[in-house]
Amino acid sequence: MSSNDQFKERVRQANDIIEIISEYVDLKKSGKEYVGLCPFHEDKTPSFNVNPDKHLFHCKGCGIGGDVFQFIMKLKGLTFPEALKFLADKVGLEIPEPKHLTKKERELKKGMTYSVIQSELENKDTEIRIKAKEKKLDKFLIQKLRTDALMDSISEIKELNLAYQRLIKDWIKEKWDIGPNIVDSEIRQKRLETSALFQSRKIIQFENSYIKPGKGAITNFTIEPLERIQVERGEFLKANIQTHKKLYAGVIFNPDSWISKAKFKGALKGYLDTEYKGTDDDIQDIKGILVSKEPPIKQGVKKTGLHRIDKEWIYVEEKDARDKTGERKDIVYLSENPYEVELLKEPVLTHLQLNSIIANIADFNAPDVVYPLLGFCFSCFVKKRIENITRQNPLLVCWGEKGSGKTQTLERIIKPLFGIKTSAEDISLPTKFSFARVISSSNLAPILFDEHKLGKIDKFQRNRISEMFTATFNQHRLTRGQPNLEIVEFVYTAPVVVAGETGTTEVSLNDRIIEIYFSKKKIEDKKQIFELLTRSILGSLGKDFLLWTLRLEDQIITDTYLMQLENVDSQLRDRLRTNTARARLGLALFLKYLIDQGKETRKFEEGFDIIDEAQIKNILEESNKTIVDNTLEAFSVMIDKGIIKQGKDFKIDLNGNLNLYIPGIYPEFKKWARDYQYDGEVIDKNSFLRQVKEAKYFIKEGSVRFDKSKWTLILDISQMDHLDISNFKD
Repeated sequence: MSSNDQFKERVRQANDIIEIISEYVDLKKSGKEYVGLCPFHEDKTPSFNVNPDKHLFHCKGCGIGGDVFQFIMKLKGLTFPEALKFLADKVGLEIPEPKHLTKKERELKKGMTYSVIQSELENKDTEIRIKAKEKKLDKFLIQKLRTDALMDSISEIKELNLAYQRLIKDWIKEKWDIGPNIVDSEIRQKRLETSALFQSRKIIQFENSYIKPGKGAITNFTIEPLERIQVERGEFLKANIQTHKKLYAGVIFNPDSWISKAKFKGALKGYLDTEYKGTDDDIQDIKGILVSKEPPIKQGVKKTGLHRIDKEWIYVEEKDARDKTGERKDIVYLSENPYEVELLKEPVLTHLQLNSIIANIADFNAPDVVYPLLGFCFSCFVKKRIENITRQNPLLVCWGEKGSGKTQTLERIIKPLFGIKTSAEDISLPTKFSFARVISSSNLAPILFDEHKLGKIDKFQRNRISEMFTATFNQHRLTRGQPNLEIVEFVYTAPVVVAGETGTTEVSLNDRIIEIYFSKKKIEDKKQIFELLTRSILGSLGKDFLLWTLRLEDQIITDTYLMQLENVDSQLRDRLRTNTARARLGLALFLKYLIDQGKETRKFEEGFDIIDEAQIKNILEESNKTIVDNTLEAFSVMIDKGIIKQGKDFKIDLNGNLNLYIPGIYPEFKKWARDYQYDGEVIDKNSFLRQVKEAKYFIKEGSVRFDKSKWTLILDISQMDHLDISNFKD
């Protein structure tokens, strides 16, 4: 070890790293290490660790780390010699006087100089990464900062021998993608002419082309930047493209458009008369020209719904954005798959309209339909704001017999309340990727699916639907590669409503849903209420409720949710409890809203108990159904599929009893269960016959005339209201 290295080690050992760092950071012991808030970035939770045994520090947040020398260099902006002197003075050590060096010592000194340069470049790299993240810098500006940092150290690099220079050149090539010719040309005193890449442009804009000296026109168009749009992961550019013949207005370039010639040409693909003949490097020069024009920078988002911007919640749709005062905000909506929502277009809600809503909204269906549905819907307006407490995102499943009002409820209640313009999609059609794409397009307005009929859905579709339920509930992420080698990511953030003639049959999905059962009986004499709840009234209510929730403090919403979670019926536990609390939260906020409008809420207060009772009945009691109950429900599904036929396999007799010809039905049931991956238990025919005789709805066995006399089961259909066998009744 050289004398210089020996002195450096003496200084390092003499300065206790805990004592030095404690002068600037409030450290607390945690096991063998000490932790505190990082002094190098805005740290809200302690991510800065110091290991006294190894004499090292490291921040898990920004990645900065090293020994006591690196800490002082970074904190005070010192060079290594300055940091060495600072720490030596603290412990009373004098730096040795320089002496005449032998050839070997000179080489060792150069090695130490190389270490200092390398350390300084690594610190610069960390600073650039932090600055790029904080300032949301694009690739061009990041590369400019790297080149400037290299130029600051070039005079020291000149003094190194060829071996150390090669190490530096290898590092900048690997880490910064800067070629070794930059160092070589500087060492030969041929200053880079941007240093060639950045300060003097190779490309000139002339009329409607970009000209490359010595090569001529490399485009037949120019780009006029309108605005830079910053989103969570990158920056978009909105610009006009002017060709020799035509102007294309408002063209969007995504962050990857400038990476390569192929991606740049891909961004121009829809504009048929554009031509590009340049290289990858030329694209960077064009980008530099555009950035130098300093177009305004705007905030962008890629989902409809709520976004936290500058410490306030903003609601964003494709064509509008508002804050808590209702003031329009200049937020740019960017999405390749926009969800068509226009809630902010709705007119202002009048007191007369609100009175009409209060008088009728609880009566458009039975209470065990109305309150869970309204609770779910109103909770969607604050779903994003309770994710710090729970990220569980239960689906709303609306199921029941034909003609029971499911579709009408989607069209006349849910869609207007959120300003949704898109029609419900057949749930059997989307692929896994299609599900992810649409459910990632919103974080407030629910995505609507219908045609949930398990008897008409094959096993592969059922598996996709089950995966979608789980992914939505847990707000999973899905990544997918594109033909152009890009990776896109989708997050299942939207609330989801599923409607159909069958509910979920998988027990594992029951604790991921809020379930509502519809029936014709429940909507008798309710048609006039639907007419009174017109689309315009509910749209105005949705808009007014949205703006009201934006004015609420997050803590009020949190406290309301926790109170409702505490008050859920004790029979509902774990996920069922949190799902039910979600619906109760929505109802509680609606009542707070009405109170703020000076309205009476007493008529709605029964809704909390009704929400709990509906989930107990629809989910908990559903799980108590017998094998025979589930088998009879499967028979009903097979009727819809056309496998079991009235007059051949079953009929309703004059007494209103259900007659089933089991010898004909049961073999078809076993085949159907196998083909469609029925997830209920399948028992043999004799076991079924023995068990059905124990059911409360069993009357007797006997010979009944169909096309001929058949030995049948005779069941009391009036005792089967707890079963979904609507197809037997139609």
